[in-house]
Amino acid sequence: MRNYYFIFTIFLFACNTQVSEIDAPISANDAEESAIKLSKQLDSKTLNNLKKWNYFTRGGDNWQKISGDSVLYTCVYFANPDTTILMVYRPERFIVDFPCSFPFDTLNYWRFSFKKYNDHSINIDGVDKNGRDITLATKQELNNLFTQSNPFAKLDSLNKLKDSLRIIGYHSNSKKGFGYFIQFYISSEYILTYLPDSIHFDNDLLKKEFAKGKMINKNWNFRKIVGHTDNF
Repeated sequence: MRNYYFIFTIFLFACNTQVSEIDAPISANDAEESAIKLSKQLDSKTLNNLKKWNYFTRGGDNWQKISGDSVLYTCVYFANPDTTILMVYRPERFIVDFPCSFPFDTLNYWRFSFKKYNDHSINIDGVDKNGRDITLATKQELNNLFTQSNPFAKLDSLNKLKDSLRIIGYHSNSKKGFGYFIQFYISSEYILTYLPDSIHFDNDLLKKEFAKGKMINKNWNFRKIVGHTDNF
């Protein structure tokens, strides 16, 4: 039963994405052409970086930092012309990657937002246990808040990479017993999956799932998302 749940959650991931300009209706032939281009565009260095993150769109660009099969923290990123907003969930893990001088009061607040304005000043808001959005600090300097690593620069870099790949989401799997692979969602219908040379599937459900599609080369599987019944 646990295996069925895992399969379900992998392919449900695509349903968390919102329709965008990139996710316009696309034919099977066009989707496969995009998949082939994407497989050639992704080198080993990029894939190694991507396997540390998950991405999906739901009320913003959602980035999950992962380790193995665990989500360490989540960032929601909004890049607007006059204000860039970075929402952080689980800041106690976020500060391992981005040490911050701001004292996160996680006993009273469950989400924090950094609002960066054109003058580079930052306001910080927190959402308390009653759902109230409360201003906690104003006119903070970026370099004083983040002295070692800039999360705005990191999220901006990830967003630019995502935009260049023209995908609506991706999910990196490292769950024990299933092997490591990355799912790239080309649209709400089509998935391209990276399968490394070292992967060995003992799970019949995954074998059957990938068999529904086609290998466009030895490391890349292209198929329709579960629930869509058109044949290749």
